[in-house]
Amino acid sequence: MVDIEKAYAPLDREQSLHRLDMAFEQIAKKNKELDQQWQDLVKSLKDLKTPSEETKRTIDVLYNVILTFCTQQNKIFTEMYKRRGSLPISGQNAQKYINELTEKYMKEMDKFLKDTK
Repeated sequence: MVDIEKAYAPLDREQSLHRLDMAFEQIAKKNKELDQQWQDLVKSLKDLKTPSEETKRTIDVLYNVILTFCTQQNKIFTEMYKRRGSLPISGQNAQKYINELTEKYMKEMDKFLKDTK
């Protein structure tokens, strides 16, 4: 997650459209890599032969951390939009991907909670 936070740093000081595009593309790329890591971790936890209550709590906490992280990124995009008035296509695409991640993990968490009752 630190890599993604670093990717946001240039957005406040960069004015060149090319550099902004590169920063937004880096944000999307890092989010895709992180999504794969999250999926691997969740799968590993779910694949335990006898998931304990502790494992279930860990998965629940993981989903909450993921959703909080996505929400924080969306707030950054909202603030950038307010300051700039618009975002380049690369920024819109990165934000769209983060919104898709948010929706994906909300659905996964809902399904997980229903399945563990």
